[in-house]
Amino acid sequence: MAEGQARSINWTETSFQILGRLKRIVFGCVLILSFILFSSSIAEPFNAWLRDFSRAPLWFENGFLGLPLQLAVASLLAWKLMGFDSVFLEMPVSQKAWVGAIVRAACCLALMGVVLKLFATFTVGVQFNPLQLVEKFISNIWEDFIYRGVLFAVALKYLGGRRTAVLVAAFANTLIHLELPYPYIFIAFCSSLIWGAAVARYRSLYPAWASHCLFDFCVISFFSL
Repeated sequence: MAEGQARSINWTETSFQILGRLKRIVFGCVLILSFILFSSSIAEPFNAWLRDFSRAPLWFENGFLGLPLQLAVASLLAWKLMGFDSVFLEMPVSQKAWVGAIVRAACCLALMGVVLKLFATFTVGVQFNPLQLVEKFISNIWEDFIYRGVLFAVALKYLGGRRTAVLVAAFANTLIHLELPYPYIFIAFCSSLIWGAAVARYRSLYPAWASHCLFDFCVISFFSL
């Protein structure tokens, strides 16, 4: 009799655990999908209108006006739901993270070279545009905070598993690059996976952001696309 009651209690506890887990997954999925829909249907049209209305220089538009609504919503999620201490704003503990940032940027450049060699055309040459470098330095902060900081943390908390979080963040990040030709979309997705893995490994946004900037700086300075 006692053994039967114990089994019944264990089964009830397991059922509640499963139900709680399912609720968390559903909530996380709804939250992430809502953000993606908001980004594509409301934020992107508003951002485009804001850039046209501002008549600011191109580097300023792309640097500061590229993702303002997404940044506002992501900041609200970090503040009210996740906590800023949960979105990987701490510096990495291991100094190897910075070496890893260089290696990851090199991997992304190699991937881009192979893909473009097969499916697109490009030329290699030295060109220096400091305003574009400033633009990427700034815009990458917002992009990495939104997708590899907040959305990554949401997926990690509610969906579980670093691999799932990396994949979800990469998918959401790639959606803002859909205006690009297909080879570049593929590069954006693979690069997002690489930088998301850096966040998962080092528990910090900064190595991924540094790698992202280094990659973009090299593309701007040495590739004519």
